[in-house]
Amino acid sequence: MNCRTASKCCAPGVFRQLAQRHLEGLGRKVGLPTLLTICLLGYWSGMTPAVLAEGPQDPTAVSWDYSTAYRMAEEKRGLLVVAFVKPGQEGSAKTFVQSLMGDSRLRGWLAAAVVVTGSPVQIRGEAIVLSDHAAFAPLKGQPGLAVINFGVDPNNDEYGRVIWALQVKDEEWDGYVELMRVSLVELAVAAGIGQDVKRATVNLPERIPNNTQENDGVVAAAYLAPEQSSIWMTDYKKAVEKARNEKKMLLVYVRPQQPDQQVLQFERKTLLDPLVMKELFKFVCVRVSEDYVIEENETKIKILDHPSLVEMANRPGLFIVDYASTDAEYYGQVVSVFPFLNGRPYDVDQMGVILTLPPGTLTQRTMIYAVRVHPERPKSILGRPEPFLFKEAEKHSAYQARIRLLGHRFWETRFHRILQVLRNESTASEVCAQSWPGQRLLEAALECVRCWRLSPGHWRAVSSYQDAYGYDIKKGSDGIWYATGVFANH
Repeated sequence: MNCRTASKCCAPGVFRQLAQRHLEGLGRKVGLPTLLTICLLGYWSGMTPAVLAEGPQDPTAVSWDYSTAYRMAEEKRGLLVVAFVKPGQEGSAKTFVQSLMGDSRLRGWLAAAVVVTGSPVQIRGEAIVLSDHAAFAPLKGQPGLAVINFGVDPNNDEYGRVIWALQVKDEEWDGYVELMRVSLVELAVAAGIGQDVKRATVNLPERIPNNTQENDGVVAAAYLAPEQSSIWMTDYKKAVEKARNEKKMLLVYVRPQQPDQQVLQFERKTLLDPLVMKELFKFVCVRVSEDYVIEENETKIKILDHPSLVEMANRPGLFIVDYASTDAEYYGQVVSVFPFLNGRPYDVDQMGVILTLPPGTLTQRTMIYAVRVHPERPKSILGRPEPFLFKEAEKHSAYQARIRLLGHRFWETRFHRILQVLRNESTASEVCAQSWPGQRLLEAALECVRCWRLSPGHWRAVSSYQDAYGYDIKKGSDGIWYATGVFANH
């Protein structure tokens, strides 16, 4: 389980003997002392007791402490949302949880929500500061949100565990209501919580193709009613229209017809990671199967057979279309392709890079991704992405591809041109590399970064901080990709 998605430690309060269900359990799963199994009544010193916003029938009720909320979540077999706040910030958090508990779309999934503003808890004469508990380590002692799962069987390893945690700044509570609502839907569907409620209210078909609702939460999510739908759309044409209208990037997840455990882990953990979800919310997201058919110019074509997706190599994965850069030459074009290389989906860190790449063409963004995900975390991409340097990198990569020869030819000319245009810079440098023949774009970009790592001089430039940078890569008629990185500094 990813450490930023869910802790392997049960939330305080979940440990108990089978015959004795109360907050002073014996910590049977990991052997924590009894005093550590009391819950979130204390987080920062000097805080007041916690309060709870009750269920959707009465969203204004704020009368119970955490222990009551905890038992309520156990009894209702749903998700428990815990909002940690600093003293004086209770108002915004209370409004936040009231909005969640008053949302009928979450009924059947969200069992309770509690605002934690308590001082350290006294248990048998000892004070417990909850921020020290490993279950909430992702919050790092800061204000934020945690979701505890009581919607599964008590014998399930996920029962009573923190499955989602996200830091929230004091002034940002209002901005997280919709993100949290969508996240709760995703978490609940993936966990299979509230199945009976959903079957009764969502009008699911009697038979879901390929998989059942119980064993495939992602498929089930596609059948939710519009008012309950997840962040993932399922109609590609409508998603394109939405992205155009909202001037957003379109993220397309092409899902394998028969997902293996790695893919299911990607869907149920990586895509539900709070940091990933936070970025996904900035996109229009659509999920389709690998055999999905689109219509273009009155012609039907399987999505992975589209000419713009040749670098996907007919493999499931992700691609991004830019409908945000309305004045750019790449507006409406595919600007990222991330097939599942060797069938392996992307992890949280890789998804974080994919979702935060700067605007640019397909080849430029692919090179930036390859640099960013290198294990040594090169610093050249921490500076300013400079459009002029991207143009220079594009031109020289295209030149190398055209002559099918690697090299820094005419660098002196480029050097003076760069300093003439970027008058605030006093020096410039360049790196070049080539792939193996026959590699696809993403594989070639990763290979070029690997080659730079093998050259001390090149790696010094790539790994060092640069005030401004530009990367690109182009393919020659010999099937080899030629990459260029251009840098400028004060």
